[in-house]
Amino acid sequence: MADQLNREAIGHLFEEDHDPISVIKWNEIYNLLEEATDRCEDVADILESIVLKHA
Repeated sequence: MADQLNREAIGHLFEEDHDPISVIKWNEIYNLLEEATDRCEDVADILESIVLKHA
């Protein structure tokens, strides 16, 4: 779901915002948020495997 939201946000950014500096800044912010979300998912997967191993 986060991947889809990221793609939609970047799509809207390029459709609506015409200031190149603003587009570059927001694109970088969206990419950093996507990377953070991916890392959180990795942590959740690790925690899940630990819980299942010790359950």
